[in-house]
Amino acid sequence: MKQCSVSQALVPWLALLLAFTVGPPALAGEPERPTAHSQGPLHKGPGLSFNEAWELVKNGNSEFRASELDSQAALSRGLQASKYPNPRLAVGVEEIGAFGSLLGHSKVALAIEQSLPLGGRLAAAEQLEQGNMQLIQERMVSLEAVARQTLRSQFVNILGTQLRAHAMERTRQRFSALLEMVQAQVATGSAPAVRALRLEQVVRLKAQMGDSIYTEANQQIMELPALWGAPAGSIQALAATLPEPPVEPYVLGELASPNQWPQVRACRASANIWSVEARLREAQGIPDLSVAMGYTGIEAFDTHAIMVEFSIPIPILDDNSHAVDEARALERASTHRCVGIEVQLQAALTARIKGAKELLRQQRELSADLLPSALAALIDAMDAYAQGEASLDDVIGLIEHTGDLETMIAHHRTNYWLVMVEIEGILNTNLFKL
Repeated sequence: MKQCSVSQALVPWLALLLAFTVGPPALAGEPERPTAHSQGPLHKGPGLSFNEAWELVKNGNSEFRASELDSQAALSRGLQASKYPNPRLAVGVEEIGAFGSLLGHSKVALAIEQSLPLGGRLAAAEQLEQGNMQLIQERMVSLEAVARQTLRSQFVNILGTQLRAHAMERTRQRFSALLEMVQAQVATGSAPAVRALRLEQVVRLKAQMGDSIYTEANQQIMELPALWGAPAGSIQALAATLPEPPVEPYVLGELASPNQWPQVRACRASANIWSVEARLREAQGIPDLSVAMGYTGIEAFDTHAIMVEFSIPIPILDDNSHAVDEARALERASTHRCVGIEVQLQAALTARIKGAKELLRQQRELSADLLPSALAALIDAMDAYAQGEASLDDVIGLIEHTGDLETMIAHHRTNYWLVMVEIEGILNTNLFKL
């Protein structure tokens, strides 16, 4: 910034101006409270943190609870499928009489029979239910990832709206500082009263614009509880801030592996189910081995015996080939879908990483170059205006330009984190803290 002499009368106004130009506070920490010109503070009572909101979403989302119960049901089915068929007890009493009841006698039989499935059907049935349980769990992870992404996007949007509101408030405060300077000039007769009237209109307009943005933020906060089934307006503030974008882009490393992505894992679990189902259907044509042990005896002849019986019922015709072909075709179809999902997600991830890098570059250019230059030019213009070397329109234009830059910074900062939230949704992880 070039050196300049500042008149004694200008010092109070520059001090007031610097309070709103050096290191914009709302872009570096907790959101500011609006002044009396706005509708009132957004923070009424303790704010809601993201972790608290996420717990409310998980506890209030019926789909999460349903998925947990589905997983428990699949686990029970898997345990049941691993068991052998229940043994059977057969008791028989037979009256045998060749020439009438006088010569008849009784035959008594008692046997325990156990069926033993062959061809690996028992193991395949257990693996099938385990696969169903894994699919339910992977889909539950995907469901949670989508819900978490939605909640984090809402938080980022609300905090971004607050940043825009604070940028507008700083613009109003700069115009207020300029208005006080002009009013002092009008009081001494060195400036016409119309200048003060003009600036009063500008200050009121900026206050109304700020109120509108604050109203938008309040409306977003009121609608947030709908995500966990609570009534609108049950929270009034967020205990969160939008962090500064990093200096360098995130390095994803192993997170970029499709093996960790919920949608890919769920798709692969579905393909695995059909693979096991095909093996199970192939084994359905293999008959069960039946083993029976028991006692038999004929009372009249005092005959008693222990019997052991093995039997395998051989089906005459058991054509299950079409059912097997169906399962194999569905397995291949699921595999192809998994490849398609992986390609789509990889393309989406690449595009969003590229977009995040570009937003980060623009953010750095605005924050580190354009905004400091604009603030320095504004201070010089204020000094020049006090010395009668610059017009009021020059100062007004620079205040508007500075406000536009801060609004753009708020937009870029919000959009950057929204893109990062989309990346989080693909990777199923949190890359930044709210």
